[in-house]
Amino acid sequence: MKRNITQILFTYTIPIVCTALLLTGCEKEDTALPDQESHAEISDREKEDIFLAGFSPEGVVKTDGGYRIEGDIFMTASQIAYQKELMHKTITGGPVAEQYSSPFKVDMGNTARTLKIKVDAGSQQTYFYDSTADAIARFNELGLVLDFVLLDAGSTETPDILIKGRQFEDSRTLGQSYGFPDEDGNPAPQIDLSIDHYTAQADRDDFVTTIAHEIGHAIGFRHTDLHDRSLSCGQYISPWDALILRLRYGIDNPYDESELSPDEIPYHITGTPTGADPQTDPSWMLACSDGTNRPFTPNDLIAIKYLYPEQ
Repeated sequence: MKRNITQILFTYTIPIVCTALLLTGCEKEDTALPDQESHAEISDREKEDIFLAGFSPEGVVKTDGGYRIEGDIFMTASQIAYQKELMHKTITGGPVAEQYSSPFKVDMGNTARTLKIKVDAGSQQTYFYDSTADAIARFNELGLVLDFVLLDAGSTETPDILIKGRQFEDSRTLGQSYGFPDEDGNPAPQIDLSIDHYTAQADRDDFVTTIAHEIGHAIGFRHTDLHDRSLSCGQYISPWDALILRLRYGIDNPYDESELSPDEIPYHITGTPTGADPQTDPSWMLACSDGTNRPFTPNDLIAIKYLYPEQ
């Protein structure tokens, strides 16, 4: 998730932290990534692969052995290749009637499943832990077949999702999920959250919303405004996004949503609208944050309960 660009330009500016912050934790995780990012140029071929996988190549950051896509989704080249194959099958084989979801969701086993979450945020551990507890409570209060338990920092159990505090080079980046559920039905294994932006002085409800947003990705939800991120990010639609709409749906005017029908959009969740309106329906899965609290809307609840029904 990123901060709304309009809010950044006209409301206030986040100070850039120049001093490296050493993160400590109770144990090291093999999946942990460096706290500092290093960026590399993106080739046209890489952009094409990302585009064909169903994501916008606009603003992609190549970092840490993979790519940060749409602001807060981290994927490796192999994951992109796999999503590219799935998208090809979806487009050529007809739409999927599944707000939006990824191709897979968390496997429930026989009836239900509890995911274990652990927080590793160094000096911000208490604030991150308490905020994560509030975020998972939003899901657990729904009585779904999928629920969450928060492990203590000293727990020796292996978490299903590790939440880490880290520094991002781009100060607008609030967090990122390491993709979506895999084909075996496991959630994305890690979520990174900005340890610079989210301090004890930050708005607690805003942070809880961001955590719930990244958990949403980890269990299979795409951005509500995936076809027009200007709805929440305050930017005009990119040329890449317009190209996606023209090639996939034959739409000349990318803003004319009347040309889209619900069953034409890959992974559209049945019963939810195809166009996000941040004013009337401020979904928790909008791509960019406006710095406010966004609890689940009625359409969010329809989407969540479609993928993970009530027990």
